[in-house]
Amino acid sequence: MLSYLTATLEKEQYYCKALSDETIKINVYTSDSYRRLIKQFQADNVVHQTYQPRGERAYRLFLRHIHHSIHPYVIKGELEGLGHTARNVLNICHRLTKGPLPLYFADLEPRDNNKSILDLHFLCNMKIAVEAPRKKNYRTVHSVPILRAY
Repeated sequence: MLSYLTATLEKEQYYCKALSDETIKINVYTSDSYRRLIKQFQADNVVHQTYQPRGERAYRLFLRHIHHSIHPYVIKGELEGLGHTARNVLNICHRLTKGPLPLYFADLEPRDNNKSILDLHFLCNMKIAVEAPRKKNYRTVHSVPILRAY
């Protein structure tokens, strides 16, 4: 494996870490090294998992108080008219009844002006609220070992 990595990358451009589930994590220092390594893995059909680089991640947000009858492509066009490029716009449905809600989820292409959309108050001639997604609050679950007598 090390000779394969060294043939693809230079030694100073990556480091490896062995994990407990018999996998190896490879971290690279530059985005060019990352792209070169991924391209080589795909060419050689190497089974791998990658994370999207931070600079390529979409800027996610919620658009509240927009009626569900408005099609997502109309919202996407309105956002493009304001100088934002939307990757995806999706109407959110209620988790139990599966009925549409007046809530849309939008992914914007990474740009410098993305934070300015949080100040938006009107879209499609409707008064709306734009919110960043809330962080999930995972509670720590303490497991108690169960002893069984056989």
